[in-house]
Amino acid sequence: MTTPTWITGFEYGLATPVADGTGLIDAIVGVCTIRNDAVTLRGTYSLRTVATGTVLAYISRNMTAGTTFVGRFYIYLPALPASDRIIFSITTVGHKIQILYDVSQVSFSIGIDGATTQLGTVTVAINTWYCIDIKAVTSANPWLVDWQIDSVAQTQLTSAHAAENMSVIDYGLRTVGALTAWYDDIVHSVTAADYPIGPGGTYGLGPNADGVHNNAANIMEDSAGNDIGALYPAWNKLDENPWITTANADYVRQTAIGAANYCEIQFADLLDNMRDIIGVDSLLQYASATATANTGGCIIRDGATQTTLWGVAGTLADYSETTAFYKHVIVTAAAPPHTLATVNALRCRFGYSDDADPDPYWLAIMLEVGYRFPATSILVSNAALGVEYKDTDTNMRVSNAALGVEYKNTTAYMQVSNVALMIEYVVYGWAPGPSVWIT
Repeated sequence: MTTPTWITGFEYGLATPVADGTGLIDAIVGVCTIRNDAVTLRGTYSLRTVATGTVLAYISRNMTAGTTFVGRFYIYLPALPASDRIIFSITTVGHKIQILYDVSQVSFSIGIDGATTQLGTVTVAINTWYCIDIKAVTSANPWLVDWQIDSVAQTQLTSAHAAENMSVIDYGLRTVGALTAWYDDIVHSVTAADYPIGPGGTYGLGPNADGVHNNAANIMEDSAGNDIGALYPAWNKLDENPWITTANADYVRQTAIGAANYCEIQFADLLDNMRDIIGVDSLLQYASATATANTGGCIIRDGATQTTLWGVAGTLADYSETTAFYKHVIVTAAAPPHTLATVNALRCRFGYSDDADPDPYWLAIMLEVGYRFPATSILVSNAALGVEYKDTDTNMRVSNAALGVEYKNTTAYMQVSNVALMIEYVVYGWAPGPSVWIT
């Protein structure tokens, strides 16, 4: 069972990521934007970093100081640089563990403080997504760093340094020079046994219905002053896609003290093929009518098990921000690990204020669900499958393909996207029935 500490595919879509509240990222340098375009790997959004001859471009996520880090991310380069470039780094007390694009080898490499120590075995091509897994252990001399590219183990890095804590993880370009790089589907852990996290994706779940509220007159209201209830739901005030940075006229507020009052919302469902779930990261965007201190709470519930996102009854949080702030927390499963059914049953409750002067605002809420591709899956992409193609693999994904004349599938789970299906497509049954997605 994976024990993630951060999951993101940038599915909240905030065009310019911000560090306010540290729920999304902890720092941003240079030109970093979240985009919905043809480059995006999976889901709806990805992160683009653009460095220049004088300005770096990266985002940072802090980790609790420790000597073990496990991560997974995807990177895409639309052009190859003319010199070595740092694309990822881990900051310790006195050093940086770095993954670079090595121009002489047309590959990725890994080293300490910018020096290449181990070369990757994969020749890097433009316009291609690469999955990189990494495990760094800095608890003793020598440091040990394992890494994989597209699930292929690379030579371990060993480096003679005394034990040091790691503290900051950077995604982006930490070497000046004109270059653009995209990043997507990031997972962090501090558990050595989680390595490698392996290929997978991130799916964003926004609010899509109300649950059961505990409201009273003039307590939990929408921005127009209507009491949240059957006539005026809460979910559609919190479902922005993409998120925006301002507290516009689309939110839920608490206008009077009601420590037992709350709104409850539920989320859209996962796709049925997303069964190997890494974890769930919950995100909140909030603000307040003024900067005067107030209180509020926001929790995620898996049955009777609750995870505090920002404040909980009895230990409420301060919501007094006049601009949008952000929080995140990994959702605790009632019976680990998360399953498709338990994720689909998650609920969010918010309110609980015992000091609603000024009014706390709940602006947007979502879940980012990390999942793996099944170990036995195969990928067919950017291909023209001609005349007849028969597949009996347990799991399969087909994308950007022209499936010609006849395609026969006997898989347990399959996802087909961006395809031209020609003449005949036959799905053979799989007990208790095939699961096929065609988009």
